[in-house]
This record gives sequence, C-alpha cells and structure tokens, in this order.
Amino acid sequence: MQETKHFLFLTDLLGRKVIDSSTGKTIGRVSEVIATPKEVYPEINRLVVKRSWWRGSVDINWPDILSFDLPVKILQTKNNILNPAGPPSGNGSDIHIKENFLDKQIVDVSGCKVVRVNDLHLLKENNKIWLVHVDVGFRAIVRRLGWLPWLDRLTEWVFSTKIRDKLVSWKYVQQLPSITTEEHLGASPVKLKSSYQCLRDLHPVDMADILINLSRNERIALFKTLNLPLASETLCEMKPDVQRSLLDGLDRPTQRMILNMMAPDKAADLISHYPLRRRNETLKSFEPAKAEEIKNLLTHPEETAGALMTTKYVALSKDLTVPEALAEVKKAAPAVDGIYYIYVIDESHALLGMVTLRKLLSSSDQSKLSEIMNTKIVKVKTNTRERTVANIFVKYNFMAIPVVDNQNKIKGIVMFKNAVEKVLSHLVRED
Repeated sequence: MQETKHFLFLTDLLGRKVIDSSTGKTIGRVSEVIATPKEVYPEINRLVVKRSWWRGSVDINWPDILSFDLPVKILQTKNNILNPAGPPSGNGSDIHIKENFLDKQIVDVSGCKVVRVNDLHLLKENNKIWLVHVDVGFRAIVRRLGWLPWLDRLTEWVFSTKIRDKLVSWKYVQQLPSITTEEHLGASPVKLKSSYQCLRDLHPVDMADILINLSRNERIALFKTLNLPLASETLCEMKPDVQRSLLDGLDRPTQRMILNMMAPDKAADLISHYPLRRRNETLKSFEPAKAEEIKNLLTHPEETAGALMTTKYVALSKDLTVPEALAEVKKAAPAVDGIYYIYVIDESHALLGMVTLRKLLSSSDQSKLSEIMNTKIVKVKTNTRERTVANIFVKYNFMAIPVVDNQNKIKGIVMFKNAVEKVLSHLVRED
C-alpha cells in the first residue's frame, strides 16, 4: 500500500494554486499539464498556469516546481521563472494532456473498444512525474465531484468493499483523430503515436468493433489512418450502410485500391446493395477480369448458394500426379482463403471428385488425382437456398461445399464461415 502515495491524478493538479516561493505571491492556478513523449510513458515537463483574465497564461517548467507531498494542496516555484504559454496542442511532439484526453474518447487497444477518459493517472517519483494510465471508471467521476469519501463509506457498509479505479495502461491508449466538421476530413489527423502503429496489429473484426462505436466523422478519420490491407479486411466486417459511408469518405484512387483488395464475393456483397447506376460505376474501379467475376456473382439471387459462394478455390485436372498437384496448390495458395479440399475436374471443368490436403500430402508420388480422389461428393446448385447450405454444414461437418451448375461444372465453393455469418445475420435481424 505504501506505493500508492506516489500516484496522483491529473485532476489533483488542475486548478491548484501556484505560489512564487521567493515572494509568497500567487502566480495563478494550473490550467493545463504538458508532457513530452519519452519511451513508453510521457514525462511531465511543464505546467500552464492561468493568471488573471487580462494577464493571460504562463508556462512553468516542471523542474522549477518545489517538491510537494500528497495530496496536493498548493504548488510552489523555486524561482520566479515564467515563460509565455506554449503553442496549442498538435504542434510539435508535446502532449497537452487535459485538452487532448480529459473527457475525450480514446481507443483501448488492449480491450479493443472505445472508452471515455474520466481522469489520467500520474506517477510521481523523486520530483519527476510520468503519465502512466488513463482512468475510464465510474470512480474517477465521483472523485472529481468530491463525493468519493461518501461513496467509499456507502460501498464498504453495503458491500464490504470499495469500487476500484478502472485504469488502462498508457501503452494501450490510442488517441482518436480530432474531427469536428466535414471539411476537416481531408486534413491529417492528430497523431499521438507514429502512423497509429498500435492499431495495425488489431484483428479486422476488433477494428470493425471500434469503428462502429464512433461517430461518422471520427469513423472516417480513423479509417483513413489504416494501411490498405487492414482497411480492406476491416471493411469486409462492416454492415453495408457503414461500408458505403466509409468508402464515400475516401478519395477515388483510395477507394479503387481498397475495393481491388477485397475478395470477389465480398466485393459482390458490397456492390449488391448499391443502386444499379452506382453499381455499374463501381464495377469500373476493378480490373477487367475481377469485374467480370463480380458481375457473375451478382447474377445470383440473394440468399442462395450462388450469392454466398467464393470463386477462390483450387480445382485441378484428374490427370495430375501428386507432386504436380502439390506444386499447383502452392502456386494458388496466396490467392485462396483456406485450402481444405482440392476439387478434381475433367477437361470440361465438370466436378469429378475431391481430395483433402491431408490425403494429398500422404499419397504416393506416382499416384494421380483420379486414383486417390473421393467421388462421393456432397454438393449444391447455385440456386440452393442458403439455409439448406447451412444445414448441410451442420450435418456433414464440412469446411467448404462445392457449388455446381446444371451441367455439374464447378462455379465456386461456399466456406463454412461465410454460411454461418449469413445465417446468423438473418437470425439477428429476425430477433
């Protein structure tokens, strides 16, 4: 418990009276605390002290503040060294803590969520002070109102415990872009950490969860900071209306790059919700071969296997030997989202059988695919309803199901995860 005396909060400093120790006169009250990024935790380097309304504010360097005990009552300066107030936040590397964080929303990267900063936690040691946590809990609000002693007594009496501070380590804090109007969307967002590096390590699903909890302008501004692959993958996890909103906030070249990174089935899902005119315009953003593939997917009615399938799969000739097939699988792997089965076809692209990757790896090099394939295939037609597809997954425990046309030619595959996503989304809407 002894270590707790070295901790204090930002609001313990804000509003505190600052006195010139040489004259005993009051200089003013602390209105801002400024830190310099230093390794993981920023170090407090100066205070902004507000004097009277006609005399403005002055900066006092932290080394010029005399050592003090906690809790903070007053602050005293070593020397009468007053500097004009520094530049507004956003210029240089200094962090204006109150302005940028207090009562603002930030991203808790460790919890993958957006939270409100109710206070900031500081560590004081040998008259140096660092910013180490943000407090996002209810206790911080009560403390700022001055009701904390009453709350502690009440909770100890009723529950025999105290409500704890809810702290997030500074190393997991990501500041949101400060965007207030549409015209600001084209400006570079305030960057606390270089290029929002900590967000780049998030899973696209987590990134989507963060974005959905922001306002439209904040969402677009933060989305712009993502690298293109993450932006494309995150976009695939959003609902159609949010997808359109994010794309509309980008310039045309960036839109084209993100769209071209999307898998054809995901792009088709997005475009299918567009009006016909915009759909045709958007298709021009894709490379011709990919645009044609997306057009074919769009011809299938919604809630069918054809609309659900992906055209990224591995289909090989029945005459290939095992080493030849493995070479083709390796070549196709970067463009295929999960290789569970290799589909065996004839010269007309008709589906003959299926080989698991495990079977392929364990077979003799002299074997051909026609010799090791399984001809008992469970398959669906392009017009099979998606609920039927989901039932087949449940019954047979497959990871993918081939989709064929009336001539038994393979047109694509339905991945288990895509079927589950679709069916669950319908169940949520029905509820």
